[in-house]
Amino acid sequence: MGEELCDTQLTLAIKGGGFSATHSHRREVTKPPVRLHLCFPPFLKKEEDEDREQKSKSMELKDLQMNKSKNKKEDNEEDHGMIRKKLRLTNEQSTLLESSFCSHKTLTSIQKEELAKKLGLRPRQVEVWFQNRRARTKLKQTEVDCELLKRCCDNLSDENRRLRRELNELRLKKKLSALLRLPLLLGLTTVASYHFSYHKRSQEAFTIYKNQLPLLISHELNQSYQLYFSLFMANARAMLLFLYLFGSSLFSIVSSRSLYRDFDITWGDSRAKILNSGQLLTLSLDKASGSGFQSRHQYLFGKIDMQIKLVAGDSAGTVTAYYLSSQGPTHDEIDFEFLGNLSGDPYTLHTNVFTQGKGNREMQFRLWFDPTLDFHTYSVLWNSRHIIFMVDGTPIRVFNNLERTGVPFPKTQPMRIYSSLWNADDWATRGGLIKTNWAHAPFIASYRNFKADACVFIAGKSRCPSRKMAGGGGSGGAWMEYKMDLESQRRMRWVQRNCMIYNYCADRKRFPQGLPPECAVA
Repeated sequence: MGEELCDTQLTLAIKGGGFSATHSHRREVTKPPVRLHLCFPPFLKKEEDEDREQKSKSMELKDLQMNKSKNKKEDNEEDHGMIRKKLRLTNEQSTLLESSFCSHKTLTSIQKEELAKKLGLRPRQVEVWFQNRRARTKLKQTEVDCELLKRCCDNLSDENRRLRRELNELRLKKKLSALLRLPLLLGLTTVASYHFSYHKRSQEAFTIYKNQLPLLISHELNQSYQLYFSLFMANARAMLLFLYLFGSSLFSIVSSRSLYRDFDITWGDSRAKILNSGQLLTLSLDKASGSGFQSRHQYLFGKIDMQIKLVAGDSAGTVTAYYLSSQGPTHDEIDFEFLGNLSGDPYTLHTNVFTQGKGNREMQFRLWFDPTLDFHTYSVLWNSRHIIFMVDGTPIRVFNNLERTGVPFPKTQPMRIYSSLWNADDWATRGGLIKTNWAHAPFIASYRNFKADACVFIAGKSRCPSRKMAGGGGSGGAWMEYKMDLESQRRMRWVQRNCMIYNYCADRKRFPQGLPPECAVA
């Protein structure tokens, strides 16, 4: 406070007048205002300010706690309200929420409030709905991924089993090839042993090969080959004949055709499969994709058979195509196409022939049987005279070589075999009026017993079966000179009268300038 004095005095004022009373005298005086802050120490003022600040902070903290408690209470009320609201969402509210979720998986505070106003809900309810919707979406995606992994695992297991079967077949073929050399070795032994007496021949032959036979005989056939030893000891000639016949029969079994040898899967991922050690091939179609295969060889003339079992049930919109075709803009093609239909309705068999890139030679049939109940044989006989379409050995259509009239005929371009199962609901069934019902997917078509008695085109040359086989009563090469006899022509006329539903040669509206030239000859 320095040297200043705290001179306190009492002042009374009436209507602005000021009077001062002292001990020594009385008179009216005018003095400056009293400076009270000089009467107290500075630290007292500082403590007072700190108390005031502490009280202010305490009040703010109390208000904050009250607000938190209030907000928590409101959130709980909103949560309970959300549950009740969720159960009572209208179709319009659900639709708006779903469309908003498709646009934005998460919402900002502003978007949440705007959407809540539109729906008549609280922002908290909208937020919880979006959380649940995201959780459901993630769960569904997890289920889809799990199913995909399961399918991949199954496919890998099937492929592993197939490779194991192929490995076992190769091992068996190797053992049998060694076994089939045995008759020749035994024959040489028999010839060499004629210089000895008869009673010594068997003993000497057995002595020569007693250490070789166990190496050639597999453990799977050990019991059967025990008979070989007893016969060999009894008579070497009988042993030679028995081994030759038995080995030949085993070789014919192992040499049966396998679809692995003839075809390659070309598209569809795992939807196309070769099963049963190569004896069965299946194609499948689902909403994502179809599938297909092609032959490894090209053919230039031949008789080609395939047994096919078509998609059963409601197959509307699906097409199973089986055809021969070359490549390029001037390609040749011979078509079988099976157009699916509703359950109970017959399949439509669509046939066509392309020459030099030009088709428009459609003929359609209703099959006289249900092609989905069992396998049926669909054949193409193609030689230099004509192309004949056959079903279970019955001719249904013939396309003759009419090059003399200017109609091109397929005879120079080798063709592969193709087959596919695919969705064509824009035209296949009743002109596209009936669409594919994917609830019945996957759709499956099956193939077996492929036979190609044909000229295989290799390195620019066509290698054909011997014609002598046909003359000797065999089937090889008989198709080269085949001509339809009267009985075959009669059966074809019956099919065309009773089962044909479209013939391009009778469609004058389609060809107002005149029918194709081959129609006049036919």
